[in-house]
Parts: sequence; structure tokens; C-alpha cells
Amino acid sequence: MIQIVLPYEDAPRYYKIWAHEEKEIDFRKDPERAVRCTLSFAAEELCSYLAKMGMKAEVSPESCDQSIVLSCEGEEGDAFSIQATEKEINIIGDGRRGALYGAYELLETQGIRWYSPWEEYVPKASALKLPVSKRYEPSMSLGRGFDFEGPLKDSELLFLWMARNKLNLSACRANTRQLQRKLGMSFKAGGHIFEQILDPKQITPSGNCMLEDHPDWYGQREQPITAENAQHVQFCMSNRHLLQYLWSKLLKLLQTDWYEADRVDVWGFDTWGSTCQCEHCRRLGNGADQTLHFLSYLREQLDKAVSSGVLDHPVRLVMCAYEGTATLQPPENGIPENLRNSGDYVVYYPILRCYEHTMEEECSYNSFYRQSLEGWKGIPVMAGEYYNVSKFEDLPLVFSDKIARDLPFYSQAGVTGMTYMHLPMVEWGVRTLNQVLYAKLCWDVKTDAEEVINRYFSDLYGSFGKRAQRAYQMTEEAVKHCSSWRAWGRRSILSGLLDWDGKTPSGLYRDDHLSGNAVTLGSHSVRLLKQARSIMRKIRREADLAFAQSCQMKQGVAVNPTDTRFKQQKNALSDRLAADIRGLSYGIDVYTLMVYFVAYYEALEQGQNTDALWRSISRLCEKMTDYCYSIKYRHPRPELDCVDALERSGLKDLYYRCLAGRIQ
Repeated sequence: MIQIVLPYEDAPRYYKIWAHEEKEIDFRKDPERAVRCTLSFAAEELCSYLAKMGMKAEVSPESCDQSIVLSCEGEEGDAFSIQATEKEINIIGDGRRGALYGAYELLETQGIRWYSPWEEYVPKASALKLPVSKRYEPSMSLGRGFDFEGPLKDSELLFLWMARNKLNLSACRANTRQLQRKLGMSFKAGGHIFEQILDPKQITPSGNCMLEDHPDWYGQREQPITAENAQHVQFCMSNRHLLQYLWSKLLKLLQTDWYEADRVDVWGFDTWGSTCQCEHCRRLGNGADQTLHFLSYLREQLDKAVSSGVLDHPVRLVMCAYEGTATLQPPENGIPENLRNSGDYVVYYPILRCYEHTMEEECSYNSFYRQSLEGWKGIPVMAGEYYNVSKFEDLPLVFSDKIARDLPFYSQAGVTGMTYMHLPMVEWGVRTLNQVLYAKLCWDVKTDAEEVINRYFSDLYGSFGKRAQRAYQMTEEAVKHCSSWRAWGRRSILSGLLDWDGKTPSGLYRDDHLSGNAVTLGSHSVRLLKQARSIMRKIRREADLAFAQSCQMKQGVAVNPTDTRFKQQKNALSDRLAADIRGLSYGIDVYTLMVYFVAYYEALEQGQNTDALWRSISRLCEKMTDYCYSIKYRHPRPELDCVDALERSGLKDLYYRCLAGRIQ
């Protein structure tokens, strides 16, 4: 029997109660109960998973022949130390989160893996394997997690998966907030909030619209400011009255809707335009200098609010270095003094980066980002990647090679935190490998990525692992030009298609990666995706046959939904393969449609007959309106859409424009 020792009297009797009393705890104001809750949950996790492996474990008041001792020094901190002997394994966390991570480290040493919120691998064993005795610290100590777009993303399974993989940065969710706190999550709020706060058409108490009352709040430019173009230029960050107004709005949010936030993203208008050209803003410097001036003002006000008790907890401010807000390039005049040691930081977002090349390779996209990143000094920097940016629309994109090299590069460049847009909440399919590698390298950038990948295929696909890995490799090769096809920037094929009226060719945007070979390269991508799907389909047929021959099926009529779950026999491998295949099928349709539209555009441009091409486009569009793929979150409203695959692809409007063009 393995004894798990907690530093509390009567722990054997009460630890299961303490482990789940998070709803009764104010994690900011009751640190002792918070620590007890998380340590007790760590003990419960150890007992549960060791039992799944075939070992017996129980919570005990003291050490015996074989013990696991859980403790922590302090309330916060990710790091932990393990001191292991044949008789006793001591896990000492820097805080309650570190102790929890230490428990998961011990379970990982036993071979347990948490691959997704729905998939885990638990081997059988009769004895504990000793972990390495050392201090464990995260490579990305500033934070490791995701940017969650929109509300309605509550998921106990997801947040458990994150904690088990030592990820700690999340959005606060109404239904899981206390669970997230127990698991040691740090909450982020905010983002592009000022578009709504400074809506030029909103009515003010005077009865006028915002623009009429405060035209000087909007970025000055040569042309007249109108309600339609007011947010095409960044707001005036030198206007003292505006800064006071925005601070009052931010304080109100921190006292109400964002009370749980530990960090607040303070981003400007997402305009992809220019900065305010008034004399005072120009004097501040470039876009980054102007935003840092604004951030410095907010830091000053926050410190006053906390010291006076107007706000009862400290908050970190987070600025984005991002093209859309004209803040990507480093400041010309350095970092304001009050931001240097405040805990505030910058997230560097290379939104148009290329996934054919690593961030270290020479590339018209990535070289630009690498050079601008090197200039950010004097303030902590987190990297914000785009492994599931909205324009990718749930395509089956595999980035294992790039992630394996991206995170070590970022670490060497001085980056100390990672986040990415936007974690898919369902239907991961082949993208599961992205999340696994990302999580492992966030914790330790020196992780052997090849070992993680090989274990992934062995654990999830069993004897079919090598064949499945080949399908993933084909998929990764097929989608390597995804940014050139679909990025937000003006150079992408998607941007060019969406800017086209559907009838008169006027110059389709091309980048230097696809050049004029989009149809050829896209057709090759489609062939690779079809080959990958063919491999997965063959594996699934064989896996289903093996499952049926195992005679493990259950039988019986369920009397209620709970009983239904008990009576269903899960075929985990077939379910995984089905998700892979669904994603690949959707990807084939989207890539095929993009190729068709480019070919159609070129045929029109060259004055060729387009009837046959249009029939192909129409058939595929009709097919894609006959099925849905995944879920779309409405932002900022708390709504869900289940849109058809054609709309999900982002190409539905283009289909109708082309159809209208043919009719005309």
C-alpha cells in the first residue's frame, strides 16, 4: 500500500471533502483553505490514477514503508522540487499549484499521459517508478495557456487537461471559475475592448453621439473624421481627458465583470491602420511608444487604486505587440520607468507568420517578425502564436515540426511566456498533436519533441501508430502554406478572393511563397490530404474489425441518460480515427474549393470558358451546405452557431458573388 501524506490533521477522513470545497473558498482572501483544497485534490488525483494503474494508494497521517509526501512553501508558484528514495517521495511545491504539478509529474513518470480533455493513456504497473530528484521549473514562467475567444467556453475536462499538462493561463469562465482557481489558473480578461467603449455612434448623456461630443478623442488624420472611419486610426493616446475616461471604464470593469481577472489585456483598435497624427502623439514616438504611454498612465492609476483600497487586489496589465494596433515594432524611446518592474508585460503576436518555415529561417514573413521581436527589451515578453487563428476556420492543421522548433527559439530570444489563438473546444482530430507538443514545450523547451511524438502515436494508435504517423506527416506537408492561403493579411489568397466582386478580375493578391503556382501547389495539398484520409480510413476498418472480434460489446436497454453511458462500450481508437477523418474530409473540401476559385479567377482573367469549372464549384458548394463542421463561437455575444461547412470555410459570400456575376 502506498501512503500519501498531507500536512493536515484528520486528512484521511476529510481530504475528499477538502478537495472539492472550492465553491466555498475565496481564493484571494483565504489562502490557507485554498492551499488545503489544492493539496487535497492532488492527493485524490494520485490515489485515483495509481488505482487505475493497478496499485493501491491511500491518504495516511504519516509516512510508512512507501510514501508520497505532499507539501508546499508559500501560496503561489509553479515550480516544485522532488526528493525521491525507495521509501519516500517528497513533493514540495513553491505554492499550491507547484505541488499539484509535482503530483502530475510523478504520474507522468509512471507513463500516464493526458492527450486531450477526452483521451488519456494509463498503463498497468505493480510498482512505483522513482522520478528524478531535482527542482522542476517552467521554461515559460510568465504564463502558459491560450487566448480564449468569446464566452461560453466552460469545460471542466478542458481545464483539468490544462492543469495536468501544467498550463495555467486562461479566461475566467462563469461555471468553472472555482475549479479553475483550485487548479491554479491565472485569469486574463480584456483585449480589443475600446472599439465598443469608444463606439463613435453611441449616444452620450448629452444626447449627442460620442464622436460629436469628443472628436478630439479619435486619431487625428488628414481626411475628415466620420462615424464610419473614426476607428480606422488609433485613438489619441496623449489626450488626458480620454485617458481619464478610459481608466474610469476599466476600473468599473475590474470592480464588476472582470473582478476575477489577474491580468488585463489593454489593446488598441484592431485597425491595421495608422496612429494618431496630432502633435502630442507624434512627440511620444511610434505606435508602441504611444501605447506604452497609455499603459504607464493606467499603471499609475491602478497602483493608486490598490493602495487606497478602491481596488482590493493587484492586476497585471498586458499590452500587445501586434500589426493590427501598430505596435509590433519596438518602442523608439524605451520602456516607461513605472512599467519596468511592475509585473506588466507585452505579448508579441506574429499574426501573419509563415508555417512553411520556422521563425529562425529566412523568409519574407518570419524574418520580419524575428527582427522586430529582437528589439523588445526592458519589459517581459510573452509570445502569442496563431496555431488556430480564426481565419483557419478549424482546418486540420498540423504544426508539430514548427512547434518543436518555435518554442525553443522563443525561449532563446528572451520570451518567458506563451499563449496562442484560439484553442479549439471540440473536435481536435489531428490537431491534438499540436496541443500536446505545445503543452510539453511550454513547460520545458528542452523536451525531446521526437520522443513525445513517437509516444503519442504509440499510445493513441497502438499497432497502427506508424501508419497514422505517416498520415499526419502528409497532412503537415499539405498545409504548410496555410498562411499564404488564408492569413488575415492582404497578401493571402483568401484576402484576395474576399476582396473580389466575383466577375471582374482585378489582381489577385499573391505572396512570394505561392507566387503564380497556387493552383498547382493547392492541388498537391489536396492529393496529400486525400492520401492521409485514405490511410486513416483503412486503419479504422481494421480497428473496428478488431474491436468487434474482441466481444467486449455491452447489451441492454437503458432506463435513463446515466444508464445509457454505463451501457455504451467506448471504442476509443475508432472514435479518435473518426475525428481525424472528419477533419481531413473538411480540409479536403476547403482546399479543393480554394483551388477551384483561384482556377476560376485565372480562367476569367485569361478569357477562357469557365462553365466546367463553375459546375465543379457549384457541386462542391452544394455538398458543403449539406453538412456542418465544428462549432463557431459568436464574439462578443454569448452565442453558439453551428454553421454549414461552406460558411465555416469563409467562402460562402464569394460563391454567391460569383453566381451573381454569372447571372449578370
